[in-house]
Amino acid sequence: MLNMSAAGIERLVGVTVICLAVGCSGGSDGKGTSETVENTADLPGTELPSDVPPLPDSSTADLPVGPQDQLDCDQQVCFDCTCECSGDCGGCFSICGPIPPGVEDCSCCTPCPDVSDILDSELSEPDAQGPEDPPIPQGTCVEDADCTFLPPASCCDPPPYPCQHKPAIGNAADLEALDAWKLEACNPPPECPDYAKPACDTCYDLILYSPDCVEGLCVVAEKIDCDAVCAASSKSPEELCPFISDPDLITGDTLELCGCFIITECDPLAQTGCPPNEKCTLTGNKPDCKPNGFQPKNAPCNPDSDTCAAGLICNPLNWCAPICTEDYQCENEGYEFCNKTQLGPLYGYCMVYL
Repeated sequence: MLNMSAAGIERLVGVTVICLAVGCSGGSDGKGTSETVENTADLPGTELPSDVPPLPDSSTADLPVGPQDQLDCDQQVCFDCTCECSGDCGGCFSICGPIPPGVEDCSCCTPCPDVSDILDSELSEPDAQGPEDPPIPQGTCVEDADCTFLPPASCCDPPPYPCQHKPAIGNAADLEALDAWKLEACNPPPECPDYAKPACDTCYDLILYSPDCVEGLCVVAEKIDCDAVCAASSKSPEELCPFISDPDLITGDTLELCGCFIITECDPLAQTGCPPNEKCTLTGNKPDCKPNGFQPKNAPCNPDSDTCAAGLICNPLNWCAPICTEDYQCENEGYEFCNKTQLGPLYGYCMVYL
């Protein structure tokens, strides 16, 4: 047992404290030399060698290599975000640069859509799109017999009309394709409009349609029906029925072509066919001989007495106007067109646009 006086113990404690503070070493030469580091300069009799580097500052102690200005910017940090409902995101980035937002927590992935939204869109898609458009007829052919008329390309019939419409044309394959489309597109049958019956359900169809094959394609051939033209030309304008499919076709040339341009008693344009002192005028829409008048063009008149001169007629506006069948006749007289709304379909009176 080592016996030490109180003074010896006090000196031993002082040396221990110094070793704890600065570190003690026996040294490589066995002479008990000590190596000191920072904070030993305050100890009595101790000096810090000039070639000992200082300890790192606490603010940079956690950096991988020395102070901030000594970082190796070639080092990278990587993030791998596997996204469930969108493309994967992430990547590798330099430790010296900023990391793009969203990659550290993988919020760069697009959120998955709500399942109920997908179901709703799938269920509503057929209603939004509706049936596909009807097939377009190809109409290829070799002879007229290959061509045929096609029904309307819709689930509902068109509104009733007393005159025929120009039909669609195709071949047998087009008809079969259209029937197949209707079987699918119109099942279940839609609610079609309830059309009212027209006031007149008969018509003078002035054009006859037929399916023809022209240069390998089906076309709709058109031909004037002269019987209908002649019947329509004798129709009184005041009569509602029957309708006329193409009233513009009733002209002097068409009537003459069809053989129905026949002046029964007189010619109101040439002023022929009436006895002396009589003029050829119109009664209703028919040429008729009446006593000659004396009122000139544009003079006021009374339709009941018709005192206009030969070649003129008292129009519904109560002034004398030239009788006409074509617009050019009126243009030669200083007017603008032949108005047939009251006297037609063949004859009219010259008029200007008001």
